[in-house]
Formats: sequence, structure tokens, C-alpha cells
Amino acid sequence: MKSPFVFLLSLLGASICAMAAPAPLSSEARTSFEWFDTLGFPDLKNAVWAEIRRANAEGAVTTPSRLTFVLQQRDETLTILDAYLCPVERPRRETATSPRYDELNFVACPFDQFCRSYLSSLASAPQSPPKIRFGTELTPKSEAFYLAHACWRRGDAVMAQSLYAAAGLIRDNRAQPAKSMREYLEREFVELAMWQAFLLAGGIDEYVPSRTALPSRQEVLAAFQRASQFPNSPHAPRAAKLATLLKEMIAEDATHDFVKDDVLATKSVEDQVQEYIFRLRNQNGYQIVQPGTCDIFIGKNWPSLKPNDSPADRLVKIGRPAVPMLIEALADKRPTRSVNFSRTSWFSHRMLTVGDCAAIILSKIAGQNFRFHHPDHLEELPPGEYDRVRHAVQSWWEKSQ
Repeated sequence: MKSPFVFLLSLLGASICAMAAPAPLSSEARTSFEWFDTLGFPDLKNAVWAEIRRANAEGAVTTPSRLTFVLQQRDETLTILDAYLCPVERPRRETATSPRYDELNFVACPFDQFCRSYLSSLASAPQSPPKIRFGTELTPKSEAFYLAHACWRRGDAVMAQSLYAAAGLIRDNRAQPAKSMREYLEREFVELAMWQAFLLAGGIDEYVPSRTALPSRQEVLAAFQRASQFPNSPHAPRAAKLATLLKEMIAEDATHDFVKDDVLATKSVEDQVQEYIFRLRNQNGYQIVQPGTCDIFIGKNWPSLKPNDSPADRLVKIGRPAVPMLIEALADKRPTRSVNFSRTSWFSHRMLTVGDCAAIILSKIAGQNFRFHHPDHLEELPPGEYDRVRHAVQSWWEKSQ
């Protein structure tokens, strides 16, 4: 039987060991992780951490393109987590006919080993964190949090706490630093939610493969509503405004009498122009170069339409008879499915409005440039811009009669 002194020593030793053991998870970290679960990003609990490998132009396997999570595996496709934290389905094949976009396959890697290495690199240079490791558009501070949350979802509370603490030590290099970790995360991840919403709206390659139907306006609305619910994000007012417009458009769609093309062809030119202007809300253009502009006459997600047969193309074919109604449409602020951006490497996206499309169509009919000049990532026109374009178009129209 142990003496009271020995028993007390054993209790003390157990207490010291308990104190030395890392805390499973702080209340702050748990609250942050639970909040993040409400944002709607893909759940990584059962995802495979992997090297994504591609084929070169000859179809041979090359070096790994990047590390990321494989969310789902099928015989012919992989669903992976892309740079905007979106689930993206890519072909899974032994050769790639389009190496830029077609993922070849993957090699699973131990996620815990990666996290230990990642944490070690943060500890060795806390003020100069490593470059982003797995192709995301996150800052190092947010990436460390994102990996911490992934560890928590996968049941590794110790590593989750360590990465969360490391994220808190990385400096906030924004022009206006956040007042708290939560505020910083809101700004960062809601910006990604905005990015996702625009990719969804425009069917941009990173999210919606070419020649597939665009996601519904209801899906786009849900994406902007998700981005509008966090007051600490400077994007929230813009997301809320776009969500309001989209709700109005969904209600208009429900009451609009959509006329089939063969029936529409028998109606008056005025009726045709009116219908095609209404359909501009679905105009899906494509931006080939960056920096550059979205070309509404290059559609890649019109699988049911022939080439050069979008609403914008039809209005150009009608030509001068469409001009008066197009001039009135210049003021239409409803968003279309055409997205313009400076570069995909930073968030600069905006949806062209029906008014933007009307100005572009008028430019093509007149052989002059009547485009609106927008600031990056803003649908709103700067003061005086609408009056400038309207006056220029009206002046041309009057002189051409």
C-alpha cells in the first residue's frame, strides 16, 4: 500500500503532466471553427489531401501541379477544391486532351505530416510566412486558419489549436488592420464567397466547365445572400444590393411570357427587340485575355444555341430598328451573366448590367465605342458616366437619320 507521501507525489506528477499536455481546443478557436461551419464552404472531414497531377501536351504524366483536397472520386471524374475554395469537377483520365484544365489524377498524401511541416515553417519565420502552399487565394494568416479548421473537422484538436494559435501570430498587412481575428476572417472569407458568387454567375472556367448550362439565378442569389450576411466585410453592402436585384429578376422571370424563337420570328420588330432586351439578363459573354474586357459576343455556356445566336447577336442583326429601345435600356442596372475582371489573380470581378450590354450592342451597330467606363469590381457607374454615354449615342443617332 502506498504511503500518503508517495500518493501525494503521484497526484502532483499527474497534475504536472496534465499541465504540460496541450489544451485540446480553446473556446475562441472552437467558436471560430463553429462560425466558419456556417459559411457553406466544402466540408473537408473526409476529403483526401493529395498531389494533383496533370498530363503534358503529349499525354505524359508531369510533376504535381499542386496540393489540394479531393472531395469526391468517381470512375471518370474528380471533384477537387479549387483556388476559390469551390468544389470543381474535372476529368479523371490517363491522358489529357486539354492539359490546362483537365486534371489527370492524384496521389494521396498524409495531411498530418503536411500540417506538421507547415507549422514548423511558420514557427521558423513567424513574420515572413511561407507562400501559399495549395493554390488558394487566401492570405497566409487565413490559410493557417483554414488548415486549422480542416484539422478540427478531421478530429485532430491538438494540431487545430496549434495552427489556430500560429495564425493569430501572423501579422495583418492590410491597409486597415482588423480589430480581431474574427473580423479579419470575415473580411477574407466573405471576399472568397463573393468571388465564388461571380464565378457561379458568369460560368467562368474555374467553376463551371465550358458548354454546360449556367447555374440557375436562384443559385446565384443564394451565393450573394451568403456573402451579404457578415457586417465586418466591406463586400456585404454590395452583395446585399446584388441579391435584391436578383430577387426582383427572379420574380420578373416568373411572370414573364417567354416566347419561343419560331413564334417570336412572326411578331413585329418592336416585339422582337423588346423580348431580346429582356433576354439580355441571360447574356453570357467570355473574357479571353487579362487584363481585358468581357466580350458578350463570345458565349461558352449556351449549349442550346447556335454560334452567334445570343440575344445580343439577334439585336445586332436587327440593327437600326433596335436603336431607340436600346438607348432606353442604357439605364437598366439589372445584372447579366457576363462577368468582367482585371485578372483572376485578385478579386476585381463585376457583372455587366443590361445597360452595359446595350451600350456594347449600340457600339457594334454604330461602329463607334459607346462603352461605359467602370471602376474595377463595381457595377455602379461613376458620376456623369451615364449622361456621357447617353449623350454620345443620342448625338450619333440624330446625325445618322
